[in-house]
Amino acid sequence: MTASSPRTGRPNRHRRSRRRRRTVVVAAALTTGLGLGFGWLQTVSQAQQTPPTWTDGHHAVLRSGLGVDLTFAPAPGVTGRAGAGTLGSAAPYTDGVDAKTAAELFRMTEDHPAADGSWRTLGTLRLTFSRPVRNPRLHLSGLAGTVGGTSSALRLTVTGGTPSAPAPAARSPWRGWTVADGAFAPAAEDGTADATLDPAGSLELDGTFTTATLRVDRRDTAAPGSSAAPPALHPAVTVTVDEALGSAPASYGDASHVISDLFLGSDAIGPAPRTGLANRSRHPQPAPPQRVLEFRPGRAEHTANDPALSFPASVQAGRYYDVTVPVSPGRAGATLAGWIDFRHEGRFDSAERAQVEVAPGAGSATLEWLVPADVSSGDTWARLRIARDPAQVVAPDGPADAGEVEDQAVHLRVTAAKPEITSPVAGTRTSDQKPDVKGDSGVPGGSVLVRDGATPLCQAPVAKDGSWDCRPDMPLAPGDHHLAPVQAGGNGTAEAGAPVGLAVDTAPPSAPKLTVPAYTNDPEQPMTGTGGPGSMIVVTDGGSDNEVCRTAVRADRSWSCLPVEDLSEGSHQLTVTASDLAGHTSAGGTATMIVKTTAPAKPVITAPAPGQDVHEPRPQLAGPPRARQSPRRVRSPRRAPAARQVRQPVRTGAAPRAVP
Repeated sequence: MTASSPRTGRPNRHRRSRRRRRTVVVAAALTTGLGLGFGWLQTVSQAQQTPPTWTDGHHAVLRSGLGVDLTFAPAPGVTGRAGAGTLGSAAPYTDGVDAKTAAELFRMTEDHPAADGSWRTLGTLRLTFSRPVRNPRLHLSGLAGTVGGTSSALRLTVTGGTPSAPAPAARSPWRGWTVADGAFAPAAEDGTADATLDPAGSLELDGTFTTATLRVDRRDTAAPGSSAAPPALHPAVTVTVDEALGSAPASYGDASHVISDLFLGSDAIGPAPRTGLANRSRHPQPAPPQRVLEFRPGRAEHTANDPALSFPASVQAGRYYDVTVPVSPGRAGATLAGWIDFRHEGRFDSAERAQVEVAPGAGSATLEWLVPADVSSGDTWARLRIARDPAQVVAPDGPADAGEVEDQAVHLRVTAAKPEITSPVAGTRTSDQKPDVKGDSGVPGGSVLVRDGATPLCQAPVAKDGSWDCRPDMPLAPGDHHLAPVQAGGNGTAEAGAPVGLAVDTAPPSAPKLTVPAYTNDPEQPMTGTGGPGSMIVVTDGGSDNEVCRTAVRADRSWSCLPVEDLSEGSHQLTVTASDLAGHTSAGGTATMIVKTTAPAKPVITAPAPGQDVHEPRPQLAGPPRARQSPRRVRSPRRAPAARQVRQPVRTGAAPRAVP
């Protein structure tokens, strides 16, 4: 469903739902830092989601179902091991992460370490998500250290990604570090200041991706006169991803979605958030007053409605209620689901759910609810969820590994069902100047007044089933009319229904003309002619029950049609008739056409007989008795006989012979 939703009733009161977003934390350890941008930009985190453990030394699954993998491929001459642990080091991490946060630990050992201040490649780190993720943060520790007079540091360089490589950005102070050309490294060219580097902090990979690849380099620098061995660096990393949260009161359940490449509402039509949702603009418009309830994990405080989402204020029991939602599904399909608490029960149930499939590249989708009979007026709540996996939005609550959730404070006003005209249908042309106007959806006990613009036409009482009908008191003038029903009286609020266009036509169409040949050998002989533009032409053969063909007259007054069945041999009496949408008819003339499709018999010569001798240069020719015409003999002009002229017999088929 993609049609625009109706917008009725008073102006919409739903405002931007910019709730505080919490972050999902994925703990994973990195032998190096995934750092990426220089400059401190503190992000705000309301909550985190951390995997309790890592399997196979590199895999974790969030409660949303999102999978995360961190794998390290050591370079030749380097030995690498990974295991579960914690960040260990205290640092100004973002997103509520601290030293005790579970992380993936990496231990890398070089076969031939050298404290000469040069960079050496340790290997490649690969970060993989089961679905696209936007702007994940990496929280790292163990990137620098010093023992005696020898200091060490790691350098991380983003070398690739799917579908594209992300861009790094720093999210904590990172004293002594810098970012250039996708590399996170110590700012000093040599290693003399590596002992003063911050060993831990938070970085962000800006972009939406499923995989990111980083090269890990190390340098060890010994102070003059120092013989101390390089320190053992054990880098660790955790990954946090942004999460969209439901903001309705706790009784409606908790809903959360990992922010990826799938959006709804304002996020679908505006610029994508740069740092997840931490820096999104907030809108000052207050939401309708609601009872403050205790917030639980998995929820955010509702501050305002999303201005891109419009819920009609007027609602009618037993009728459909549509809401068109801006969406941005990207190159893959998605499922959009919505719930409205029509009964004000403080919860969403399956009977209040609507769903629509979103095609790749779609810009909007329309949800359609059937309003229950016991709908109530007043303030209530609605929830919209979009996800890749339909199973994750069957229920109004619970986590999802992609998409978004928006909760809206909605005000509904239950009104009388708007009366509708069911007959005549829109666009009807009629010759009846007092057409019977029928409809339904009226309020039992009330009455419906039918107007033509501002002119009252007729009024009818509404039956118990909501039906009604009436005829105009005065005949309608020829031309276009717009009939609109207006509910009056009864127990509901007066409402006006949608107008229906009607045309009254009292003039018959012009008489048509038929053009056909008198004789034809084509059993599918085209019928052509002229008539009034827009009228319907019917050609019959020997009576109105034997239709040959029908068609509409073109704007240039011409028409043509082919017989629906082959015409039989013989004579046909063809008649043409024109009719219009108002029911008028005009008869044309009658034309006679003879169809002859059988070829005449092959001619046969019976005289002279084959091989017969003839004595004349112009013999008489004859055929069988059935021939209608016999060959006419042509005689030569009379001449005086020539002296001593002698004729010899001539054999048929042979040339005359000269007499010696």
